[in-house]
Amino acid sequence: MVLRAFQFPPTHERRCGDPEALSATPSVGGIAVRVQRIAWLGVRTDAYEATVGFLRDVLGLRVAFQEPTTAELALPNDDRVQVFGPGDRCYELYAEHAVGPVVLFEVDDVEAATAELEAAGIELVGPPDSDGAWSWVHVRAPDGNLYAFASRRSVR
Repeated sequence: MVLRAFQFPPTHERRCGDPEALSATPSVGGIAVRVQRIAWLGVRTDAYEATVGFLRDVLGLRVAFQEPTTAELALPNDDRVQVFGPGDRCYELYAEHAVGPVVLFEVDDVEAATAELEAAGIELVGPPDSDGAWSWVHVRAPDGNLYAFASRRSVR
């Protein structure tokens, strides 16, 4: 399977809120990496405490865990927003490679997805990483933005 870059035809103008423009969007076809959902959003900020407070106290997200330089908050459906403050390793990674929040796409098999992304010429940013629950990889998409792809680790 091969990832194919999507481009609108030269005469096609897509307008926000225009249902006809959305229905006229051509099919990408040839899907290589099967994304299950957007499961996580990573945010680098210099205003760590204020950002965590906003997500917790104003938006009502539940704190899943909090450490001195990072906190992960959960939405009611258990999707997550993780905040990284100065001194966190992801804060440094995102400061160097990202221009905004980083979206994580959940996939069935991150190793297979990584191979497909590499085969499609997508730049890997840093080595694959993992924690007790997830394995993930960061990539730079053709638009220059940083994205993450992850799969849940199997419990053995």
